[in-house]
Amino acid sequence: MIEIDKYMFGITDIEPEENENNKRVNFDEPLESSELVAAVTEVRRSIGITQSELAERTGIAQSYISKMENGGAKPSLRTLIRLIDGMDYQLRFTLSPKQEEK
Repeated sequence: MIEIDKYMFGITDIEPEENENNKRVNFDEPLESSELVAAVTEVRRSIGITQSELAERTGIAQSYISKMENGGAKPSLRTLIRLIDGMDYQLRFTLSPKQEEK
């Protein structure tokens, strides 16, 4: 089993008119998260499927998957979820309070 939890990433998209407790994620905006892309790539390789096979399963172009894995494309959260689903995996987020520094 791949430990995706070892990858740290943050997703916040706070609209200026919203209060500080109302955070929303825009699933279609590119993520600034090379760690999550690395986790997706690691899972794909560990289960033994090629980029072409993943492209067939998801309808996402193999050339885009290659570009993403090589750092040339920043996928949206929606695209990452499609890729993860195409590998029969699921993406889970854990939210927890920040630790106060002492």
